Amino acid sequence: MSRSWPICYGRPLCTITASLEASSPVPSIDRIKQRKREIISRYSTPDNLKGLTQLLTTVLPIAGLWWVTVRTASVSVWLTVLVVPLLALFTLRAFALMHDCGHFSLFRSRFFNRLGGFVFGVLAGMPQFVWAQNHNFHHAHNGDWSKYRGPYTTLSVEEYAALSESGQRMYRRKCSMLTAPLAGFIYLVFNPRYTWLKGTVQWVIHVVRSKLREPGIAVRVHVASFKPRYWKNASEYRHMTWNNIALLRLSLSCSVEGCGDIP
Repeated sequence: MSRSWPICYGRPLCTITASLEASSPVPSIDRIKQRKREIISRYSTPDNLKGLTQLLTTVLPIAGLWWVTVRTASVSVWLTVLVVPLLALFTLRAFALMHDCGHFSLFRSRFFNRLGGFVFGVLAGMPQFVWAQNHNFHHAHNGDWSKYRGPYTTLSVEEYAALSESGQRMYRRKCSMLTAPLAGFIYLVFNPRYTWLKGTVQWVIHVVRSKLREPGIAVRVHVASFKPRYWKNASEYRHMTWNNIALLRLSLSCSVEGCGDIP
């Protein structure tokens, strides 16, 4: 049975509607979605050559800007001040590309994403592999407050109202834009070093105490019995360790030998 359409000016209403959609300067929702998919598809496919280009155009400028920063510091502090904003922008770029490697979207292979992620993680001061695990958890559970509330541990309206006056004042200060630089320093510079160092010391103390208490048990058993707070497995600890060693090596080279003399 054929479908009957209302008649308008002697023509079926469906014909008139289709004509209006075709001639309308405003695209339909479906056309907008299709155009969106076409645009995204151009930038959502991993490409090794483009990934390598992104890596080189980030690493080389950062190395050059660090060299200029160290050299100008002994000439004029104002020259250094001019260079620092550029260095900050390229460091932000390194962090963004580190994020893409964590989603395995910069290079085609997981190996090159891990390798590139490690390099960008050193430049950004963040153990990339560990950060990526936590970031993927954020993607999986963002919005589920029973599992994830973000780095600031966001409170609900009821929880905020239940705080004391001093607690509310402290919470507002914590979330204020004025404290953002301090939060960035803690998140990017202090915390990755502190958690690795504290966890390592706790691990060593655990092994020594366990060995003294039970000398007949092999050391590897005591090592495996440690329950770390700051990493979930040996792979995460290795990435934390190598990230901190690489940063320590670069820092010592810049402070003792000069950034231009790093082998």
